[in-house]
Amino acid sequence: MTPHQRGVTPKQEENKDMKTVAIKNRETHSEAAQSAAALHDTKQSTHDTKQSTHGAKESTHGTKQRMSAFVIWLTAVGSVIAAHSVLHVGVARLTDRDIDAFLSDLKGKGRADNTVDQYTHHMLKLQSWLDDRPVTSQRLIEWRNELSASYAVASVNNFISAVNSFICFKKSENSHSRAWNSIGCIPHLSVQKKIL
Repeated sequence: MTPHQRGVTPKQEENKDMKTVAIKNRETHSEAAQSAAALHDTKQSTHDTKQSTHGAKESTHGTKQRMSAFVIWLTAVGSVIAAHSVLHVGVARLTDRDIDAFLSDLKGKGRADNTVDQYTHHMLKLQSWLDDRPVTSQRLIEWRNELSASYAVASVNNFISAVNSFICFKKSENSHSRAWNSIGCIPHLSVQKKIL
């Protein structure tokens, strides 16, 4: 039976989902607090073990077991948090569909055919260099630095202009996408002018 058939509006269903997420977050925080208390107890137990001469081996063994269990739990929680972060933020990838949409947008804005051709070349060169790796600000700067070893500064800046235009396009197209919004524009290389 769908929520609508039960007489529940989509807004009520959404509120219910949000409450479920809040409860799960509270449970996670509660587990973390319990773990912190367990860690405190473990530290106290370790201190007491050092103070006591009777049953020292048994207390130390119990402390090691608790510490081991805590480390395993902490590792699991860290993995869950890391996985949640990746799923929530997402990964920016440069796909053929992205490039086609960008070039169509340029044509729709009346950009010259020569400009569209140049941007096509530059975006395909970046896509080839990325080799299906995610797009990050750091990778874009690495790419710029590699280009500067083979191209003149003005040519590298043309590549950068194309990519920066693409990044602005992706941010406006997917304003809710944290993956693309986290990527900054690439700084242009400065041109050294010769004094005659």
